[in-house]
Amino acid sequence: MIELNSEWFVGGLSILMASLVAWNALVFSPAIYGLRSIAVIKARYGRQAACGLLLGIAAILLAAGVMILSGARPGYAVPSNADESNLDRSQGG
Repeated sequence: MIELNSEWFVGGLSILMASLVAWNALVFSPAIYGLRSIAVIKARYGRQAACGLLLGIAAILLAAGVMILSGARPGYAVPSNADESNLDRSQGG
């Protein structure tokens, strides 16, 4: 059975989302610029401000994905013993 590590999944998904948001921001995709919050920023401050906001969101997503994949954690976020056990693995034969 294929075992999927949740950290790889979440980190990879975060990086994928960062690339999609950045790409849509740079090509001025109507789908992302039609979102209510982005449309308000675009109407009030202009297209460059909306693009900058989207690129900032993409940078945060990318940084989060890299931190997840590298295993970087704050000092208070120590995994519990239950995370390291075999409790979530299937016991089937």
